[in-house]
Amino acid sequence: MIKNERQYRITKSQSAKFAETLTKLKEKSKGMDPLILKAQEEALKSQLQDIQNDIEEYDELRSGKIPILELRSLEELPYTLIKARISLGMSQKDLAELVGLKEQQIQRYESTDYSTANITRIQELIKALNIKVSENVRFPSDKISMDSFFKKMNSVGLNRDFLLNKLLSPSLATYLENKTDDLAPHLLGLQAASHVGKVFGWKPEEILGNSPLHLDTSIIPGVSFKKPRRVNEQRLNAYTVYAHYVALLIIQATKHLSPKKLPENPYEINKTIIENYGSLTLENLVQYVWKQGIAVVALDDIGSFHAACFHEDERQVIILKQRTQSQSRWMFDLLHELWHVIKNPSEQLVHASPESKETSEYEEETSDEERKASQFAGAALLGKNPQKLAEACIKEGKRDIGKLKIAIKNVAQKEGVPVDALANYMAFRLSLEEYNMWGIAENLQEVGNDPRIIIRNILLEHVDLSTLSNPDLDLLRHALSIKEMTVNG
Repeated sequence: MIKNERQYRITKSQSAKFAETLTKLKEKSKGMDPLILKAQEEALKSQLQDIQNDIEEYDELRSGKIPILELRSLEELPYTLIKARISLGMSQKDLAELVGLKEQQIQRYESTDYSTANITRIQELIKALNIKVSENVRFPSDKISMDSFFKKMNSVGLNRDFLLNKLLSPSLATYLENKTDDLAPHLLGLQAASHVGKVFGWKPEEILGNSPLHLDTSIIPGVSFKKPRRVNEQRLNAYTVYAHYVALLIIQATKHLSPKKLPENPYEINKTIIENYGSLTLENLVQYVWKQGIAVVALDDIGSFHAACFHEDERQVIILKQRTQSQSRWMFDLLHELWHVIKNPSEQLVHASPESKETSEYEEETSDEERKASQFAGAALLGKNPQKLAEACIKEGKRDIGKLKIAIKNVAQKEGVPVDALANYMAFRLSLEEYNMWGIAENLQEVGNDPRIIIRNILLEHVDLSTLSNPDLDLLRHALSIKEMTVNG
């Protein structure tokens, strides 16, 4: 967000430079690899669009086209104050003089999103800027113990690092990371409680009060868990509520997409992707799933679960989490979850991860439903009957785990299927017989571009971020591990 004339001039200059760079790239494109050229062009266009959106927003505010603003929540407070000042045609210096402060103080307030301002000062600024305050906005009167806040959060499965890195706004997180004493300004503490409470269904007074806090998982109706033995249920429940909130934001930002009837035949999916995109890659698979009206999200947090399906208003979101860089493993998980969406479109399902890194992700997921989902994934990836391919590998390897690596390579070459995809299916297949060959499968994986970045970039092509509030935009940016993300259009 552009906050003053200096930032506006700098951003305008950046816009001109990006446009010039894009023109020069097109002029020098002769002889360049088409894929590299496309990637560079798309990156520049995306950055240029973000910059132009910031400029357009500032121009509209400055022109007075935006009506008098209303403060609807404490989460929106910093943005409302800044936007109100700009829409009134006031500089930071003008506002400072109006309330009897130095210009540098207003600059500091705005650069830190008003995280250090006290309540009295905030109320003075609201009055000076003629901002209407919604009836549901309540300002606190006392300073707040952040040590107590973090302890209470930890008691329901939310540790300090997760709060700072994923849930709190950048200004709040920065202030709390650098804080040396326990007490926080009352507004800051209330903003922190409001940010977290919005996601988990708590009122700020519940978070900041003396009574024990309880996580209400009923806000995710009908969710089913596939859990291994070694899982921390408290952290799993908390993370599931958080991931569900992220899914709701994605659904809100993709209302323009219409769900389609999905084919139940995995070979048809394989054929369609190859015919329409040229090859079956992670990027092409994710694009295909999005075209069916299903959102695909990649998160990079450690633990809790490795895949989930959520739905709302007949819309589905698949969330994936994996430690591996293997695109084939991500494809396997995506197709596994896609089977669940096809068979049970109204089901909400979470595949939890075991606490031990040495344990297979698929431990204890041997129900008939899970087997069918994994067979579906294997068939869609391989384009051939995965069971027959697995039997051929076992036969050539003479049922010796130590010889399976060579057998998988030989069968894959003979049948014309991807080695890594066959290795993953074999690992799943043998896990049903309590053999763990995920380590061997991992050694047969091809590692390319980061799967999370591929999935994230495709998501950004489809979402309309203008539908999200600034706090929700911040939360989504954190969830996707994006340093900067602005509204498109």
